[in-house]
Amino acid sequence: MTERIFLSYAYADREIADQVEELLREGGLVTNSDLVIVDPRKATKAGESIREAIRDQMMTADKVVIVISANSAQSHWVSYEAGMASALGKPVYVLVCPGMEQSTFLEMIQASGTAAVVTLPEGARSSPDPAAFDERVKRGRQFEAWERSRWNGPDHEGVETEAPTVWKGRRGRIDLRLVDEEEGHTVVVETKATDWDKMAPHRVRPNALRHARQLWRYIGAELESRPVLPAIVYPTEPGSPGRKEEIEAILHERLIQVVWRELDLDDL
Repeated sequence: MTERIFLSYAYADREIADQVEELLREGGLVTNSDLVIVDPRKATKAGESIREAIRDQMMTADKVVIVISANSAQSHWVSYEAGMASALGKPVYVLVCPGMEQSTFLEMIQASGTAAVVTLPEGARSSPDPAAFDERVKRGRQFEAWERSRWNGPDHEGVETEAPTVWKGRRGRIDLRLVDEEEGHTVVVETKATDWDKMAPHRVRPNALRHARQLWRYIGAELESRPVLPAIVYPTEPGSPGRKEEIEAILHERLIQVVWRELDLDDL
């Protein structure tokens, strides 16, 4: 049975939120192989009341996970969502960023009742530099646009960008989707501007697995109609010894092709 997790976090902690599934599994807070993360910042539709959307989404969740950080301590919405979880009697699980273990904000959340508290590893510390985070997001979008430009031409006629998809009630958008009617399959491509060399060694495998799980959700939706050829495109090969081989082994084991472009993101 699918387990639904409502995720409460500050926007500045988006990088942590993107890793929350791995962090929950590493902390032993979830064991279900079929997991759906309900993210109100992604699921709320234009024109929809945010408060009503939060309530409706939380009511369908099995658990509520709150990321405790210096950023979320200043967030009106995280406090609101914590209060809503308490009012609805939802089990609340707390992921605490380093440095926030003795914070007043954590004490406030715990006072309302929590099922479990897990302190995150040092690498999950909330970003102290929002500008640096925004720059990473900008580079990711630039790389995605650069990759899309390579698919413009007669060989890729009919390619869709930001193609909408739904898998087990979870909405998503595929970076590039090409239905090849002649060959009878669908090509599904995700672009990731990941700088593997800047990543701590213990984070490489969890991040590669996260990329694989995200792509397989899209694959599952497409498999209902035809075979799928999945791939993930990265800007450049990592130079750290053995890192490229580790990433490729993880993704190839899950039937995902890896494409390394010889691209310096500073040139975009």
